[in-house]
Amino acid sequence: MTIHIAICDTDIEYPKHLQNLILNYGEPDHTYEISLYHNDVLFIDKYCECPTCNVILANMELEHMSGIDLVKVIRQSIDDSVIPVFYGDYPEYMYDPISMHPYYFFQKTNNISVILNILHELTSRYFHYFKNSNNRYVKDLDRYLNDDDILYIEHSDKPQTATIIHTISDIITISGNTFPVDSFLKSPLFARCDDRIIVNLTHITSFNDTSIILDNANILTVSRDTSRDIRHLYLQYAFSLKKRQNAI
Repeated sequence: MTIHIAICDTDIEYPKHLQNLILNYGEPDHTYEISLYHNDVLFIDKYCECPTCNVILANMELEHMSGIDLVKVIRQSIDDSVIPVFYGDYPEYMYDPISMHPYYFFQKTNNISVILNILHELTSRYFHYFKNSNNRYVKDLDRYLNDDDILYIEHSDKPQTATIIHTISDIITISGNTFPVDSFLKSPLFARCDDRIIVNLTHITSFNDTSIILDNANILTVSRDTSRDIRHLYLQYAFSLKKRQNAI
């Protein structure tokens, strides 16, 4: 399972420390995608474009607002599912009531075990939630799409530049070239067929060196340059799926 974590802090070094801590000592059965942000306003703007985080680690003291206010903005206007973990230099931060649940807090002076215990509780207590949190906000549509519902995403130049999202229920066209297609490649569920198409690996039923057949019977062409990569990614996904099923 991949857990997406964003760390927002005006400090440069401490987020790197947290990142290394999570990557080196996090749960061995999970992978972590970690993004670092040092400006709270820019973080909100970036999150509006593509909210994909499960967890936000935020310093209580940021440049333009507190960590609590940062998460409030995101939860109220962008993504109400994200789980916050606050940290700071003083425990007094937690003396004032906080009207959001769940949340976690640790002091920067706490030892490593305290931080790892929080991470362990997050990954164990919210495992089912994280596993199914495949919704992503599409700013151009002002709506959420579930990754599981997407068959493939196509870039088109004719008759005009557009991004076409093929889902199990409909086809969505977004004019222009501002849609962040490459953000889907950060997910282990998506892979590039060629320069124009990104496919959802979960909907592949069979493939060869030149084409892919999806579970809705659509056939996609695979370029020679990506054929080996997509075969490797699909087998990796299939092995991971079988491993999870055997563990149940």
